[in-house]
Amino acid sequence: MKKIHLCIPIYMPLPLLLLLFLSGCSRRKAVAPPAPVPQFSFIIDALYPTSPVANQGHTSNCWAYSMASFIETENVLRSLPDDTLQFQLLPPEYMVRQKLQAQFDLSLCSGKVKLTSGALGHTALDVFRYQGAIPIEVFTENHATCPDYIKVSRRLRLLAHTSSWLPAMKNRIRRSGQHLLDEEFGILPDTFLYQGRQYTSQTFAASLPALSQEYIELTSFCHYLYYNPCHLALRDNWEDAIFYNLPLDSLLTVMRNALLSGYTLVWDGDVSEPTFSSRGGVAWLPPGTPLDEAARLDAFFRGETTDDHMMHLVGLAHDVSGARFSSPRTLSVL
Repeated sequence: MKKIHLCIPIYMPLPLLLLLFLSGCSRRKAVAPPAPVPQFSFIIDALYPTSPVANQGHTSNCWAYSMASFIETENVLRSLPDDTLQFQLLPPEYMVRQKLQAQFDLSLCSGKVKLTSGALGHTALDVFRYQGAIPIEVFTENHATCPDYIKVSRRLRLLAHTSSWLPAMKNRIRRSGQHLLDEEFGILPDTFLYQGRQYTSQTFAASLPALSQEYIELTSFCHYLYYNPCHLALRDNWEDAIFYNLPLDSLLTVMRNALLSGYTLVWDGDVSEPTFSSRGGVAWLPPGTPLDEAARLDAFFRGETTDDHMMHLVGLAHDVSGARFSSPRTLSVL
């Protein structure tokens, strides 16, 4: 039986969060003025090795960068003791390209345009499992410049709309979309040589330990039944993927236990609260702030709490008062 890792996106404004590297992914609400940053003194409970920090720039691709980091770290943490596996950097742009291709194809087939700027953790896992992976050295051979993501999405969206009223031209329109992706991202090789071995994208992904694991996506919303699967009505959940719903306290316990038991996880939540300071490197809840699930749900529906950034959590710490903090590493675009 495969081991199930409780490691994937959790939609909640996570309290007591130690920030090592941050950026905003897609701001969907007005950002409140920052609050004064308290002074903290941290004691590390767990901290796992991970690949070097990459820079997503001013894009909405935090999901791809965080999941590339997560998969890279999984490959090392899940390798056998006698393996010499090192961090093999996976290009987030490859995941973005494959996501855009999948969204474009779905739009052509369904007649409903689903070309969104963001995505979630399962999007990257689906790419990894079904489209494979390639090392960043191979990808950059045909990818010298950063794609213009806004232009690409706009042109793919226009092509998808065109196919809805010219259905007889769908095959030609799909080829036009493929050509656009090749122009912006580079032509993907059918096979490639890496460290003396010949691979396809599928065989390269199959050679990495992360592909042999199973993962689950968790969430916490009190308008869904607890301890049951649910559909999260989020724009970035364009595949209508299933999440498992837990009470907030249980979700926090699962997260802490995972980080203390040799696992990392990916968290997706709100980074635009006034007590979230990227420059100060810390996010916190003021003392005495209640974790009221009903109030949190109301704030979510009003747009005050959003899912605007994804981060890879690689550690856990506490301060002198005993309050828990989690240690993310994502992209710095300050």
